[in-house]
Amino acid sequence: HIALLIGNATYKHKAESQQLPNAARDVAMIKARLLALGYLESEIRTVSNAGGQDLREALNTFAEAAESADMAILYYAGHGKGDRAGNAYLLPSDIRWDSEAALSMNAVSVLSIAHMLDSRRANSIRVLLIDACRDLANARGDAFRILDQDLPDGVIVQTASRSEEHT
Repeated sequence: HIALLIGNATYKHKAESQQLPNAARDVAMIKARLLALGYLESEIRTVSNAGGQDLREALNTFAEAAESADMAILYYAGHGKGDRAGNAYLLPSDIRWDSEAALSMNAVSVLSIAHMLDSRRANSIRVLLIDACRDLANARGDAFRILDQDLPDGVIVQTASRSEEHT
């Protein structure tokens, strides 16, 4: 087993009212639950307030470690954003997202994470739990359509918020 728990509570370029103080608490609760389920402390990595570089490094390290794991869980609490095409992104704590181009270049695509975690091992499971407040950019109101996208076999994505929730 392996788990990566990311809690982005403090965003450098967001107003005080848009900070997410519950993200750290949520990560602690998920960690406690995983430990109660039998995960070892050494199998769980937590990352707080990850900027772009730190977020990508944590995800790359996790994906490499997940290659040999039967079960890999990624939990993300923080801001997310959808683009006009319905792609979902996790936002690093240092991102400026003043345009859709900046979003696709600086945020991390949920679909790309799912493909990073794609395992060729039989009977392996990858679970992405996305607890993201998000701005909806899709005029049709259906951005963040993770469940409709072509996910690799053995990868499960679950979001905690509904399509009409936004920040």
